[in-house]
Amino acid sequence: MRKQHALYLGAALLSWTSLVYGHRFEHPRQIRLGVKRDRVVVSMIYDLNPGEPSRTARQLFDRNTDGVIDEGERALLESWMERTALRFFSVSLSRPDGASEQIGFETLRREGHRTTLPSSATETVGLSLLLSAPLPSGPGPFELRVEDYEADQRTHVPLVLDLEPGLSLDFSSQGEWHPATRQLQRVELSKDRPLRLRFSVSRGGP
Repeated sequence: MRKQHALYLGAALLSWTSLVYGHRFEHPRQIRLGVKRDRVVVSMIYDLNPGEPSRTARQLFDRNTDGVIDEGERALLESWMERTALRFFSVSLSRPDGASEQIGFETLRREGHRTTLPSSATETVGLSLLLSAPLPSGPGPFELRVEDYEADQRTHVPLVLDLEPGLSLDFSSQGEWHPATRQLQRVELSKDRPLRLRFSVSRGGP
């Protein structure tokens, strides 16, 4: 079962991974949200800008200052990056009866990008995350509220939603819905702009 969840958005993780060395990231984090009838799956890419930000992060976890990021130091670096990437991210579920709860995600996969380079390296350091959480079963429609933002309020967090056949997207507070691909694109999350979604079980097929 876990392998199936990992495969669901594994292609998204690979398609967004790139080796970038010479520019600043306009969007340090990018999110892809997959909604199924029984589960929510999230893939997130997080990159630090090349140059001093990436070198400082590596040196912070080079605990013995030998210039090498060993296995233990790499794990600490990636754990710190995961906490930083998720610090403002949350998804809440609401039902028509008024019941609401924040969804707790399990990390299925955490993959560091260039986290084993020497601590003096200035190439960008990054992380891919694959998260999953079950959706409580229940009749009728349900709503999701997705919140995230960057510490730098001048930018936003881009998000793409993939919707499984069998569900209908009845409402979205932002973005462009593409029925042919069952994707909601051009979502821009910021502190004052969460994404509100309402779903129902499809009738008559996808």
